[in-house]
Amino acid sequence: MPEDNVIVTLRKTRKAFLPEYLCGAFLLSLLLIAEVRHFEAPSATSRIIIGLALLSFMSAEVTRLRKRYKIKEEKLMIIDGFVKQSTKNIYFYSLSFVPDLNIDQSAWQRFLNFGTVYIRSGSEDSFAIKDVDNPQNIMELIEELIEKNKKEL
Repeated sequence: MPEDNVIVTLRKTRKAFLPEYLCGAFLLSLLLIAEVRHFEAPSATSRIIIGLALLSFMSAEVTRLRKRYKIKEEKLMIIDGFVKQSTKNIYFYSLSFVPDLNIDQSAWQRFLNFGTVYIRSGSEDSFAIKDVDNPQNIMELIEELIEKNKKEL
């Protein structure tokens, strides 16, 4: 796909996967503490703990990298997948009468400054740009592009 007029490319933020990263770090710290205290754990147990920690990190990264959002001058592209990809295009001129453009954030997400931007239009489905950094800026950018495309009609 040509990258001609991509304004911004977004992925889920790593902040959204904080529990997975903390779990992996906790498991690795248990092994480190056991090593410092000269606790002799069976090697199979150590391998299982290392495997679980790696699985925790890898599942977060694979999930994060699988979906990306590209905002162009005239459309929003939602690309899902690695080998087999599906792309959904949402054109801004068709959103010129969007009744609902908002942000969903929990208290924790507000503190870490990430969240989900929802675009809901009349009778159509809603679209979500999930777990992105600075959702307020993203929402304002989409509003500007919708207004720009509305004027060009």
